[in-house]
Amino acid sequence: MPEVEAHTDTPPSCAFVRIHKNERRSIDFVECPELSQDDLALIKREMKRIPWWGDNLERLGHHKHLPPLVLLREYHQYVPPACTVHFEPTPLNEADPTLQGLADHLYEKADASLHEILSRKPKLSLLTKRTLVIAGIVAASFWFDVLFGDSVTNRVQSWMNTAESLLPHFGGLYLVYFFFLRRSWYLVPGGVVIRRGKWRGPPPLVVLSPENAFISVHKGHVRLLDRKTGRLYRAYCSQLEIAVLLAVWQSPIPAPDVSKLVDLQ
Repeated sequence: MPEVEAHTDTPPSCAFVRIHKNERRSIDFVECPELSQDDLALIKREMKRIPWWGDNLERLGHHKHLPPLVLLREYHQYVPPACTVHFEPTPLNEADPTLQGLADHLYEKADASLHEILSRKPKLSLLTKRTLVIAGIVAASFWFDVLFGDSVTNRVQSWMNTAESLLPHFGGLYLVYFFFLRRSWYLVPGGVVIRRGKWRGPPPLVVLSPENAFISVHKGHVRLLDRKTGRLYRAYCSQLEIAVLLAVWQSPIPAPDVSKLVDLQ
């Protein structure tokens, strides 16, 4: 559970940029009270046409004068209040008790529109659920062929032979990625720590905060741009995880230095 300790400092001046797109995925307008019209025009120009695989976040990283940006590609995305409590590094996992404790703390200050999201208490994380589904599909493809392989039509049998040969490989690769290669995200006051997966040598840590990164949110897809290196980090998150992440991102407590994160080394 987080240690409740109120802070009266002004949170970092994160500029929440709401992006309204039309049916062709082109931007109709960009809205942010904290930015000048010139900066809004710059953002719209750099993100003139959003591709289906991203949001041109990298282009904005070249403009050093821009303040810390939080791009909300869903115009009606709710913004939680800033998290003002100390807590230990916490996995970005909606089933984690500490993350749920942070959500409980935010519930009291959040707008009513966020109450339903912040009150969720899932037993499994979204990533774990997806992994179980993939493992289930791989197992189902095997047992379907064992039980019904001789009784289906030739066309279905041909399709199943192809699926049977591909699904275990893709499923196995995903499971290897899930357990050994994927980057782990941890919430810390004022930012996010990203740890490289196992089997990639010692797990170096990257601490990202509004001081050195931009963040983009769109339909569960969270992208962080390290403004110093230009590297992009991606994660697929639940609504609860996004709400707590955005609250932590606004924290008035400075993000810790890498040298202080001994437990994550």
